Amino acid sequence: MKKTIFIMVMISLIFSNIWAEKVSEKLALGEIKLILENVHIDKLDFSQKSKVEVESKSKVMLELVGDKLYISSEEPTEIDLVLPAQNSYLYQNAEQENLHFSADFIDLIGSEGEKIRINSEGVFVDDNDSKVQVSGEGIFVEDGDEVVSITSEGIIVSGTDNDVTLTGFWGSILGSIIKGVSSTAISYAGKHPEKFIKDMLNEEDSDFSFDFDDCDNDYISETVEQIVDYRPGMKLKLFNQNGSVEVETWNKEQIEIVAKKRISQSRRDYQKKLADTEIMITAEKDCEIETKIPLRAEVSVSYQIKLPHNMEIEKLQSSNGSLQVSGTKNGEYISSNGSIWVEDISGDFLLNTTNGKIDAKNIPGIFSAKTTNAAITIKNCNSLRALQTSNGSIRAELNNLKHDLLIGTSNATIDLELGEIDAELTATTSNSRITTEGLNLQNMKNSNNYLSGRLGRGGNELQISTTNGRISIKGNKGEWE
Repeated sequence: MKKTIFIMVMISLIFSNIWAEKVSEKLALGEIKLILENVHIDKLDFSQKSKVEVESKSKVMLELVGDKLYISSEEPTEIDLVLPAQNSYLYQNAEQENLHFSADFIDLIGSEGEKIRINSEGVFVDDNDSKVQVSGEGIFVEDGDEVVSITSEGIIVSGTDNDVTLTGFWGSILGSIIKGVSSTAISYAGKHPEKFIKDMLNEEDSDFSFDFDDCDNDYISETVEQIVDYRPGMKLKLFNQNGSVEVETWNKEQIEIVAKKRISQSRRDYQKKLADTEIMITAEKDCEIETKIPLRAEVSVSYQIKLPHNMEIEKLQSSNGSLQVSGTKNGEYISSNGSIWVEDISGDFLLNTTNGKIDAKNIPGIFSAKTTNAAITIKNCNSLRALQTSNGSIRAELNNLKHDLLIGTSNATIDLELGEIDAELTATTSNSRITTEGLNLQNMKNSNNYLSGRLGRGGNELQISTTNGRISIKGNKGEWE
């Protein structure tokens, strides 16, 4: 039996070496700028060698020009990447965010200078006025004048109108539990930075779907591809479960559908469960796509779809996965336990999820956005109907107001930047304060946690409400990322 296993292992190694291609390049000591083109990192490791090594099942080009390292492929491919541990590396994404990392630390620097550092000591966040530290000592948060500390001594909130102190027996018990959980997570992050780096490098890859559980290598997948001819008036309907959905537009009068089924080999009857998962595509009046996963099959399905520019959306619905959509028109975009990201959506549409953040930018259409337990961020939108969440912050840039608008959350902050809009403004909060800057309010009534007045010529109602969080409203807005 042992001999048979040995022979099988040797055969698999021989064939894997024939199939895989390995390229390497020696690096000088210092910082290296990474440029990744058409590659998806399947595995990332650090070694004490001075060579960077790339192994792939497709042809990969590795080129070092000065301090820039180019890793590219003519066609989408997955690679195993080994980097010298003594070097540091710099990667910049399309949003001008910098990922600076080595075998010992990760620095993620945003486009406005906000910084997240992860190392063996903890996680440290510096976001202009806000600072967060999560380490073995505990959790410490500074947000303007407000300070929160969670340690083994208890939970203390200071700098608010109503300071909170939870110490003593129950406070120390709860604080110790929170501190212990965070310390365990931070210890893992510090000891295994390559897991987080791989996820960050893959996050922008347009040729592959991305899941945080990709760090587990025992998954198998199957891809289904289909092209549907577009007819005028045809709309898209998609019903998915357990997976992400990405939709974008292109210049062809066709609908391209790529679905990827995926399951862990550790599951019982995993091959049958993968085969029994159906991708149903019909194109009669509309283009309808439906995922049918057998009960308790534990299969995930992700979609990448391209539509003609003039095609409308009727509904995109998924669960346990994100929606990422750009350039489309109209529709309902619904998820559960997943985030929603949209850009350049026209017409009249709805964004609705639970336990997932919503991010929308450059929106010429009119829409409403609702979620729970997560943040909402809106940049450069024409008009809104509603922004609602709970236990999550809201940050919005509003250029116009064509309808009455309710913006509401709980236990979180609201930050608004307003263009030259006409509205009857009312803002209320509890256990915090309201601040304004650059607003020309007529008939203003103002207290610490209440504000009302007329913007411009008045008209539509703009109601802003939160609990246990501040409200900040700025007029004459400038650009923000």
